[in-house]
Amino acid sequence: MNQPKARRSQLISTYGIGGLFPSSTTSYMIAGLHDWKEDRAEPVSEPRLARSLKVSELKQPPAGGRKDVPVIRFPYTQVCPTCRRIGRLHELSKDWNVAECSKDKQPLNPFRLIVACRRGHIDEFPYFQWLHRGQGNASSDHSMKLEARGRTSSLADLVLTCTCGVASRNLDGAVGPLPEFGSCRGAREVSPS
Repeated sequence: MNQPKARRSQLISTYGIGGLFPSSTTSYMIAGLHDWKEDRAEPVSEPRLARSLKVSELKQPPAGGRKDVPVIRFPYTQVCPTCRRIGRLHELSKDWNVAECSKDKQPLNPFRLIVACRRGHIDEFPYFQWLHRGQGNASSDHSMKLEARGRTSSLADLVLTCTCGVASRNLDGAVGPLPEFGSCRGAREVSPS
């Protein structure tokens, strides 16, 4: 299996800490510096830049080995492009390492909508709560789907449905403040508080 690769320059820009790095079947978030192996990062001699940034030393991102850049699989929420089921990876796939739909054997796609707070935390989009809010239903059968109407590329054309019988709801309005879901859970910190 081919390992996804990023150039060093991408690790300080596009795929820096907290960046989402795509691979063929899933995506990964680049972990915070506290997870990096400092001995794998070579020093950079740029004294004026270091003084300007008020740091004692600059280091370049590691390059080479498979485990040099720590990553976290993120998001866990996946969508099957064929049957359109949406759910956590362990709900849709039999094997954590192979993001493949257990029903139709198709590769799963990461659900690209996520949430973040001002303190630097990032988390899964609360798709279940988005659909079920204010619609009390005691049913335990919650097989959800994400349907694409295909008329435009807007969030209004992405519709969540559930077998429990709640009314379907599109994702229009899912970008911006979401106070109805309460405060941040502090799930993943990607920048200092």
